[in-house]
Amino acid sequence: ATGAAFDATCDRLLGRADEFDGRALLFLASTRMFGEDIDYELIFSALAPVLDSEDDEIAIGAADLLGDPALKQQDNDLRERIGDRLLQTAKESSRPPRLRSESALAAYQVGLGRHVQGGQGVLFDFLGSDDPDLRSAGALAMASIGVIEEVPQVESELARLAATPGMDG
Repeated sequence: ATGAAFDATCDRLLGRADEFDGRALLFLASTRMFGEDIDYELIFSALAPVLDSEDDEIAIGAADLLGDPALKQQDNDLRERIGDRLLQTAKESSRPPRLRSESALAAYQVGLGRHVQGGQGVLFDFLGSDDPDLRSAGALAMASIGVIEEVPQVESELARLAATPGMDG
């Protein structure tokens, strides 16, 4: 009964998402996703605005949570709305490469067929960018879904990253 009461408290707080900052919402949503009988509609409603956070790490966290594989089991209407929102973020050229790639990857992971294609298409487009950060983000995301040898640009970009000194190499 304690777990159910805790889940209910998290749900109540998530229902008042406009009272919390992005960091608190990430904490509440991620905590709630470990519970039982998860209301993914509530999770999505709380996290969708967080994708617009000016704090890139917070927005990336929201994209990551919205890419949870458990969402694949939800109804198509919710998956469509999540996929649409994630692809919208992935296509926003003013946003940082890592947020865009995480959003495209999450859309690929939980969306419907067009989101899978759209997410992969966004990542593929990143590979042709003049921006090395965007190319790197695209290659790493493509590699995480197992697309390496099928797309020559992924392999070459991963090789370039491997030869780069520092955190990215």
